Amino acid sequence: MTVLRSLTDGVWDLRDVLSLPGGVKLPSRTTILRDANGGLVLYGPLKLTDEQASAIDALGEVRTIVGPSLFHHLYLRHAKERWPEARLLGAPGLDVKRENLSFDGMLRTGSLAPGVRAIVIGGMPKLNETVLVHAPSATMVCADLCFRIQQAKGISKLAFKLMGDYGDTLKCSRLWKWSIKDRDAYRASLESLLGADFDGVVMAHGDPVMNGAKAQLQAVMG
Repeated sequence: MTVLRSLTDGVWDLRDVLSLPGGVKLPSRTTILRDANGGLVLYGPLKLTDEQASAIDALGEVRTIVGPSLFHHLYLRHAKERWPEARLLGAPGLDVKRENLSFDGMLRTGSLAPGVRAIVIGGMPKLNETVLVHAPSATMVCADLCFRIQQAKGISKLAFKLMGDYGDTLKCSRLWKWSIKDRDAYRASLESLLGADFDGVVMAHGDPVMNGAKAQLQAVMG
């Protein structure tokens, strides 16, 4: 994983590469947001070194740790142990999947923290992904809702191309589309998201788009 990087005012990331079955190397990130009251929101934390955690502490107080989907949860315990006073919030159903964790609540559409709004993407019960809209920077943060993987080699590049994740603009993965079970609920939550005020997108996998991202997202989400 890399050093802490500033993406825009009040938004930082830490990057890593996860090894998947079959030798696929998946670029991944932890995203950190500063809310309007100065508290920090940790979105989709990966395993952090002491040095990386100390760099986050230098930004301010971690007040909220977010497990954004039923797929993004492996290192929540690690983050909670580092910041025991922070509230731990999980995607709907994550309390059942991770019974060994004590959550302070399940994510729902609405205000998450001052200047940070949560939107649960409906109609996808296998994921229940929750995205965040950071008002101070007009940035949307998501897990698997979109990808933008521009650099990969060998089997990894082939896998990303087959799944529709590879390219220089935002992409909607075929796996994401296959996970939609209730299209009416999905469309309603998508309309709510696209109605929000944001221009940048930071996703868990791939390179962020910090300007003009909403138009790209509208084009690929359909």
